[in-house]
Amino acid sequence: MKNLLKEKKEKDKKILKDQKKSKE
Repeated sequence: MKNLLKEKKEKDKKILKDQKKSKE
């Protein structure tokens, strides 16, 4: 359960990063 939350966090981080990149 805890691990799942961590995975989601990492995923969200990656998505945020990708969004930032595509904006520039």
